Amino acid sequence: AGAFPLKVEFKPRGDSKIDVASVKVEYLKGAGIDLTSRVKGGIKPSGIEIPAAAAPAGEHPIRVSVRDSEGRLGTAEFKLVVK
Repeated sequence: AGAFPLKVEFKPRGDSKIDVASVKVEYLKGAGIDLTSRVKGGIKPSGIEIPAAAAPAGEHPIRVSVRDSEGRLGTAEFKLVVK
């Protein structure tokens, strides 16, 4: 519980660049919630870095989607566990 650092790393293929405007972060429980606006300040071409993220205790399924400069879509899903 409390604040914790959250870091997600982006790795583009070849010479492509990450399209930071395409980054989408979603909470996958229930009807789902778009979290992108809440993490926008931490989005960079290298990834997402939030020094002091906060979430209620429990398991939170998250999906991060991003496109590169060649239009390829990459997604990752993970479970954020907060105790």
